[in-house]
Amino acid sequence: MLEVSLRRLRVSGGLLRRRREVDLVIASRRFRDHGQMAEIARFAAELEELQGYCERGELGCFVRTVPQRSGAVKVSLVERRWDGGEVVTEVLADRSFDAASDDAVQRSAGFAAELRVWAEERNDALEEALRDAADERERARAAAEERARGARELAEILERAGD
Repeated sequence: MLEVSLRRLRVSGGLLRRRREVDLVIASRRFRDHGQMAEIARFAAELEELQGYCERGELGCFVRTVPQRSGAVKVSLVERRWDGGEVVTEVLADRSFDAASDDAVQRSAGFAAELRVWAEERNDALEEALRDAADERERARAAAEERARGARELAEILERAGD
């Protein structure tokens, strides 16, 4: 069994002795030992894309401000998440502000602040969902190991009984 995952690490300690511990599993998938090289490669490529978004702070919800050619500024709330098979990006809210308007700075800043609050709430919920999924994967792994152990023990008992 091969597990491929993207994880967020928490680094603690001093300069000489750093400890790294897994803080959050962002995406994970298990593969059989052989016969799935194409699937593993595709999944690894998706994780590379996801890692790039993480490095730029573009995973989860975030506020994007983009100047438009018309002289307006577009403020958007973007959500980018992993759905288990691919990266999904949605614009949840957006509004354009004419830079020539007298109150453009005030209105756009207020809208951006409102979106940042919304983004923080959604990111907290996303992180909680990722933690729940990691817990569920761990429970499933432990249950599978217990079933395999039970099967081995039963086989041993039956083998001894047959002797």
